[in-house]
Amino acid sequence: QSQTMGRRFSSRGVESRLLEGLQIRNHRLAAANKDFETLLNSLNLSIVMFDRNLRIHRCTPAARKAFNLTPADLGRPLSEVRQMASFPDLGSLVRKVMETAHSQEREVRDQDGRWFSLHVCPLFKKEGEARGVILALFDLNAQKRREDELAEANSRLQDELALRKQAEETARGMERQFRVVADSLNDMIPYVSADLRVQFSNRAHEKWWGVPHGGLDGRSLAELLGPRAFELLRPYVEEALHGRPTSFEGYVDYENGPGRRYVRTDYIPDRTETGTVVGLYIGKNDM
Repeated sequence: QSQTMGRRFSSRGVESRLLEGLQIRNHRLAAANKDFETLLNSLNLSIVMFDRNLRIHRCTPAARKAFNLTPADLGRPLSEVRQMASFPDLGSLVRKVMETAHSQEREVRDQDGRWFSLHVCPLFKKEGEARGVILALFDLNAQKRREDELAEANSRLQDELALRKQAEETARGMERQFRVVADSLNDMIPYVSADLRVQFSNRAHEKWWGVPHGGLDGRSLAELLGPRAFELLRPYVEEALHGRPTSFEGYVDYENGPGRRYVRTDYIPDRTETGTVVGLYIGKNDM
């Protein structure tokens, strides 16, 4: 009888210790679950967790806002949560991850046209079998807007470069036409920039100075005319650079060229659209 009583007390002790261990384990599990819930709620991320039957198990506050979820949606199957249907193919993507246990990632747009990055990953058991799915949604709308703005700016730049190239080609074509016409004239037609350097001379002007084609380009007007001729003609040049057309007629001693000649020279300002004088057209006739 005493042995029977001892076995009963021993069995009750084992049960008591097992119960106590189970209570401790449940307490730790509840504490860990609470910590996990607190962590999820503190994250400013849209995260939804599904169980193996694709019922909503947990979600963060950000996810409730993104998907318009309510507390009543917890425990409901994904197929019955109409708010999540605003993301096309979301249901099929989640089911595929559950079936294949392979993560999926893609960029999606909701019905309002906003861009998101969608990450769907399996939750595993120890054996490697998927026991659920976790869905994370990241807002890409600001990034996409910047990308669109950059693409638009790049498109405008390309259009501007194309227009500039076309304008340069047109200018080169007009310059070729101007040279053909200018070279056909007997009158001398040089063009000098605002810093008084020769930028263009027609054939008659080059021939008068006895230089080959392009031989006068880049030379300063003072160097070309010589000191005495330049000092004589300087007032007319400066008057034209101030925007007032002028003319000279009389004898000029060209020390570096054809010598003493009687010429008529017209100085015509070259203005931009804003009125700035950037050079002079010179018409010269050896009389």
